[in-house]
Amino acid sequence: MNYPERCRPLLKNVLDSGLNAVVCDFNGANPTYLKNLDYAKELGLYLIARIVVFEEGLGATYQTAEDPQNWQKKLALSREAETLGFDEIQYDYIRFSDRGSSDPRKKDIIEKFLQDARATVNIPLGVDVFGSVAYQPHHIIGQDLRRMSPYIDAASPMLYPSHFYGDRLRMGNPYRTLLEGSTLGKNKLKGRTARLIPYIQGFAMNLGYANMTLSAYIREQIRACEDAGTDGFFIWHAGNEYATALNVVKNYGALYQRPAKSQTEIYQYLGISPNMLLY
Repeated sequence: MNYPERCRPLLKNVLDSGLNAVVCDFNGANPTYLKNLDYAKELGLYLIARIVVFEEGLGATYQTAEDPQNWQKKLALSREAETLGFDEIQYDYIRFSDRGSSDPRKKDIIEKFLQDARATVNIPLGVDVFGSVAYQPHHIIGQDLRRMSPYIDAASPMLYPSHFYGDRLRMGNPYRTLLEGSTLGKNKLKGRTARLIPYIQGFAMNLGYANMTLSAYIREQIRACEDAGTDGFFIWHAGNEYATALNVVKNYGALYQRPAKSQTEIYQYLGISPNMLLY
C-alpha cells in the first residue's frame, strides 16, 4: 500500500478478476498508504489488515510473547486499523518458534492475546496458522484451532502443497492437499462460527512434483476449496506477483456456484475413513 505505482493497478486487477478482498500489511499508515486505502474502498474491495503479532516470527520467545509493550502496540494497531475503516484484521506470526519444545503454556499465551484482541475491536478477527495445524494442534508453536476458535471469525491455514516437505503425495497433488486440509480445518471449527478460508499457493515452488504449470496448480487448489466448501480462499505470493493467479481466477468462471462435495464423497476420494479426519 506504500507504493502507488504498483498498488493501484494491482487493486484494479484484483477487482477485474472477480475477487473481492485484499489483505494489506499494516503497521501504521502514512499519507501514501491512506490514499491507496481510500482507492481500495472506492473500488468496493473488502479490506483486511494483516498485523504481525510476534515481531521475531519464527524466533518468538516467551519474553517477546509476554512483553506488555508488544501486546499494547499490537492492540493499538488493531484499534487504528478499525478506525481507518478496515473491514477485518488478520493476525499473522501469532505463534512461537517451530524449533522450540512442546509446552501447553504457549497455547495459553496465544489464547490470552486473542481474548484481549476480541475485547479491543468490534470488526472480525482472523488468524493465519501453519497448514499442519488444520490436521492437528502444533504444540511447539502453540497453535490450536479449537483453542483459538472462540475468539476469531476466520481461520486461514497456509496449505501450500510445496511446503509439505518430504511428502511427495501432498506436494504432487495440489487438489488433494487442499481438499484434505480444508476438510480437516472445517472439522476443527465444527460448532463454532469461525469461517475456514485457507491460503493457497500462488508461487512456483516444487511444481515438478505435480508436473503441471503454475496456472493449473492454482486452478486445482481453487477447485479443491470449492469442493471442500470453504468460505473462500486467499492467494499468496511473497513477491506480490499475482498476474498468473489473477488470470486463472478471471478465466475460472463463477466461483462457489456449484455445491460442495459431501463428506462421504470426500472420504471416498481421499481413501480414508471419517474417523481419520476427526482427530
